[in-house]
Amino acid sequence: MQAFAIAGATHMGGFSFNTSQLDRIVSRIRSGWRSFMDTLNQQGQP
Repeated sequence: MQAFAIAGATHMGGFSFNTSQLDRIVSRIRSGWRSFMDTLNQQGQP
């Protein structure tokens, strides 16, 4: 199994716990967006 390094950050094709700063930013944005959507989808009380 080959491992490709993208800009010296993460390794594709293997288990790697070394995440790039871009991956961390994207995951934070996704989690924030997910919580925002959960807030919008809550049932309101009439």
